[in-house]
Amino acid sequence: MEKRSYSDRTVERHRVFFLLFIFFIVLGVIAYRAFYLTVIKHDEYGGYAENQWTLNVQVEAKRGSILDRNGITLAASANVYRVDCDIQALRAYADKNYIPLSKIAMDVSTVLQLNFDDVYKKISNKNFEQAVLKRRVDKYVAASINSLGYYGIVTGADTERYYPNNNFLAQVLGFTNDNGGAQGIELQYDSVLKGTPGMRLSEADINRQDLPYSIAKMVTPIPGKDVTLTIDELVQSFAEQIAQETLESTQAKGVRIMVMNPNNGEILAMVNKPDYNPNVGFDNSLTDAENNALFRNKLVSDAYEPGSIFKVFTAVAAMSEGKVSPNDIFVCGGSFTEGGRVVHCWKTSGHGAQTFVQILENSCNVGFHELGLRLGPEGLNKYIYGLELNKKTGIDLPGETVGIAKSTKSMTSLDLSIISFGQVNSMSAIEYMKGFNAVANGGYLITPHLMKDISHVDATTGEKVIDESYVPEKRQFLDANICKELRLDLEKVISEGGGKKAYVEGYTIAGKTGTAQKISETGRGYESGKYIATFVGMVPADNPQLTVYISIDEPDPSNYYAGQIAAPAARDLFLKMFNHFSINPTVNPALSASLLQDMTVPEVRGLKVFDAGIKLKENRFVPEVQGNGEFVVDMNPKPGSMMTENSKVILYTSDDNKYNSIVVVPKFVGMDSDKAMALAKELGFVATLEGHGIITEQNIEPSIEVDKGVKIILKSEEIYGD
Repeated sequence: MEKRSYSDRTVERHRVFFLLFIFFIVLGVIAYRAFYLTVIKHDEYGGYAENQWTLNVQVEAKRGSILDRNGITLAASANVYRVDCDIQALRAYADKNYIPLSKIAMDVSTVLQLNFDDVYKKISNKNFEQAVLKRRVDKYVAASINSLGYYGIVTGADTERYYPNNNFLAQVLGFTNDNGGAQGIELQYDSVLKGTPGMRLSEADINRQDLPYSIAKMVTPIPGKDVTLTIDELVQSFAEQIAQETLESTQAKGVRIMVMNPNNGEILAMVNKPDYNPNVGFDNSLTDAENNALFRNKLVSDAYEPGSIFKVFTAVAAMSEGKVSPNDIFVCGGSFTEGGRVVHCWKTSGHGAQTFVQILENSCNVGFHELGLRLGPEGLNKYIYGLELNKKTGIDLPGETVGIAKSTKSMTSLDLSIISFGQVNSMSAIEYMKGFNAVANGGYLITPHLMKDISHVDATTGEKVIDESYVPEKRQFLDANICKELRLDLEKVISEGGGKKAYVEGYTIAGKTGTAQKISETGRGYESGKYIATFVGMVPADNPQLTVYISIDEPDPSNYYAGQIAAPAARDLFLKMFNHFSINPTVNPALSASLLQDMTVPEVRGLKVFDAGIKLKENRFVPEVQGNGEFVVDMNPKPGSMMTENSKVILYTSDDNKYNSIVVVPKFVGMDSDKAMALAKELGFVATLEGHGIITEQNIEPSIEVDKGVKIILKSEEIYGD
């Protein structure tokens, strides 16, 4: 009996030990599992859990502004709203309230003016937790969305890019899309401008709705930094105006203008016409190709054969290598034969015997063919490569291209001759200007650039803090004395040679014109009747502070020479900049009055006083009103009179808009025929035009007073030159 009792107790003890063993094993498994989930997998499952009980809404950072060198705003961001969808919260809300997602999609798409199918696909997609429905909506649309009352459709802060001057500086500024910068400076400095988004974090219940007692956490967005450009807003406006006028008067495909400071590589103005409005961005009324053509900053992204403006580099190479002297004589008979091919000078009758300076003045192809032969492939390429005319400049803009330069080994004698006066090799305008600036600044190659500095406003002090200033690369390649000597020679091109239509009395302007036939789109030969007319210049010649590039793409083939169409545009630009920068005459200070252009007084009689004043100011006159009438009934001097800009025009007023019809015959001679006819029409003449080009005769002498409606005959002719 005792033996059985002992045996039973032993069995019970074993059973207890076994159960305890199982218990501790289970407890160990649970403990390990808890350790695994809470420690080893903490980050992963913690994220899942947090996502289930929190709502995250991204708060966009305000994009930094783009400013001109004087702090004028060129691009800014306005506060608007965005509409997002928390998909899980919306589905839970819809299920709870028995609302079909299709109805929600219809209501939302109606308010946001979006496609129903697109909205429905987004809010019903179970593979995503959130979706952006629409960005950059105004406060009225945001209020309408909130009034729908659909939980999970969330409105939040957003920013919209705004360009206050519309098309102004379009291809340089670029524009933005939902992903940030898409073109130009907006793309180049996107990482600086966009800032860091913030986040709104709040607790949610099982239905993804905010808990009433929860505390929202806000990670404040960090605004983007401001980018200040080297652009001078006033110089840019000068260039924009002249480019548009030139585009219209020459009936060209495009006009490009660039103004630089050659001593530090800063770009003061950069214009491409035609252009586009960055506030619109992609224009749906145009094709992709048409939009992309307008977006392109062709001064940076396109390469072409430069024509005779390249002769500046051939000249500096020959001078630097001692291959030419001022007394050398070059005989031009109108053509030369090289490599079995006859090549003509632009003046087919020939220039005759010329000095080195004269082949520059006359832009003689025969003379520069001789310089090319003297240099040889090695000598010429030494300066093409040395001036970096075969590589990108490193300008801070996207899409820079690089031209094509013949290698020394592949260059034939015919190539050598033709390259010497600007054909075969190609380059972009910015490539050319980097080399041209070296001649202007005494031999230094300096990286062209648009960013002046990057800054932010200190949140505590409210003061501007400079984070980064642009420091361009700089190295000397040319001899300063050679550059100075060449600049004096190039000054004669403007005062006496092919660029004389850019001449301003009292100022030493050094420059060169060039007219290049465009390469065929097939890559074989040249396009008939298609040219690029270019002017390059620097001022003052002895110590240049400004360099200018003007290119006219495919002007009217009846008048395409750069000396006739690009040089006058350069003169207009120089005159405006001399006033703006207070650059005084270098020859005779007493001639500073020559800066003020002679302008034709416009017709403003019959207009309301305010409108008349605006028109006079646009034409650079100063209105002085006499009387308290509503309309201008007379003026002194009369319409058509020639006066220097900034002169005073007296306006006589009355409440009756009747006025006399006396006008003054302006000086039409020397004007472009299209401009002359437009002016004649404005002043009330019945004009007849004989010929086309530059007005050479008018049958009524200037300054004579006549009645409106008088008949006037204008004669014009084409004037050719390189």
